[in-house]
Amino acid sequence: MLKDRRRNLTYLLLIILIFQLSSVAIYAFEIDKVVQVTRVIDGDSFEVTGDEVRLADASAPEWNMPGGTEATNALFNLISGKIVYLDTDQKSGRGPHDRLIAVVYIKHNSTHYLNVNAELLRLGVVSEDDYTNNEFNPSTWSLFVRYAYITETNERPVAYFMWIPEDPVEGDTLYVSSSGSYDFDGTIVGYTWYLDGDILEVIQNAQAWTWTNITAGVFEMSLTVTDDRGNVSEVFTRELLVKMNDDGSEEVPNVPPIASFEWRLEEGTIFVDASGSSDDDGEIVDYVWYINEEEEKTIRGSYSWEWADAPAGTHNVTLWVYDDYYGESMFSTFIEVESEEETKDDLSISGFSLISLLLGLGLSLIVLIKSGCVRA
Repeated sequence: MLKDRRRNLTYLLLIILIFQLSSVAIYAFEIDKVVQVTRVIDGDSFEVTGDEVRLADASAPEWNMPGGTEATNALFNLISGKIVYLDTDQKSGRGPHDRLIAVVYIKHNSTHYLNVNAELLRLGVVSEDDYTNNEFNPSTWSLFVRYAYITETNERPVAYFMWIPEDPVEGDTLYVSSSGSYDFDGTIVGYTWYLDGDILEVIQNAQAWTWTNITAGVFEMSLTVTDDRGNVSEVFTRELLVKMNDDGSEEVPNVPPIASFEWRLEEGTIFVDASGSSDDDGEIVDYVWYINEEEEKTIRGSYSWEWADAPAGTHNVTLWVYDDYYGESMFSTFIEVESEEETKDDLSISGFSLISLLLGLGLSLIVLIKSGCVRA
């Protein structure tokens, strides 16, 4: 009799244990990825950093079909911009359009996750489609799941760094920062830097550092970061090219030259001199002259020249000067050359005016003498 009772008690304990194990199996959810939502596409799909996710076994109307807007708005209100926890399909991998198939969770309060797929079904904005080609079964879903029932797979942190200036020159100070590194489900607590494969011991655990008086060459810089659970990121590597300066000093911007010239006109010949042009930080290596926009002539290489028997008219003379660092400058002016007829007319008019003036003075003097105002 006692043996029977013990046997029955053993059976009862086995039944309770089996029930508990089956309950755990039903609620043994797994989080494979922790990501941030960057865009809600429609009522059953959205984008995360570097990927696209499709809700498992929940289908929404297209956004331009009846009910599509309501489904899109419901999903937007639940997850837009938030950190989401994905239980991804391990049976088929990815679905059509190379999207992750997943049951999506968000933190509801301090003790529970909210099953987003189940919530959309509850709201009636999506329909249940129990696809057999994935690992999920909507009949086992719970709307709220305790944290203890979910096995969280800690996400590895992501390492990233940049430097300023982007194109350094020998002698520069290089500022290196890893502020672009991140960990969605934890905190980065360690930084390990490498240069050409060797650990930089002096800057370990530094989020940012400087390299003063950098030398010319090509370097391979790498970084790994460690989170508060001990997970280490993949190695992030960049090639650093430091250009050489001839004198080892910082490159100074070139100051352009200054173009200038003087001219004079003598007996129909134009004399031009650009010796007044200058270059403060180098030398002028070329002079290019254009007369009347190249219609008359182009002169190159000389800072002075003359134009004999220049035709009458207004001539536009332009000078371009170039220095030894490809700097350039321009100066332009107009030169007026009169015709011989105009010159003769001017002289005739000037001569006539002088004779008339002398005759007038003579007549005035005679009148004054006769009137007695002036005595001879």
